[in-house]
Amino acid sequence: MDWDDKMQKECAYSFIKPLELDLVNKRNKEKVLKAAVSITTDDDNAENDELLDSWVTVLETVVSLVEMKFVSEHVIKIIKDIPSLKH
Repeated sequence: MDWDDKMQKECAYSFIKPLELDLVNKRNKEKVLKAAVSITTDDDNAENDELLDSWVTVLETVVSLVEMKFVSEHVIKIIKDIPSLKH
């Protein structure tokens, strides 16, 4: 994302309550999950603990609300590849 860190953190935290209240439809939950994985695995964010913490919270919130098949196809594969990347 091209937003500054403060905006990205605010964006992350704005997702949590609607997710907890189940106000987000399936398709958007999947989009949020993809965004959270993308941001938390992006090397450009590796040194920004506050930003990572905000999106890890979103990831923790949304992952249990998405079908396991989607998680398996779009999250677990990326996480498995992390050790093979330069970090």
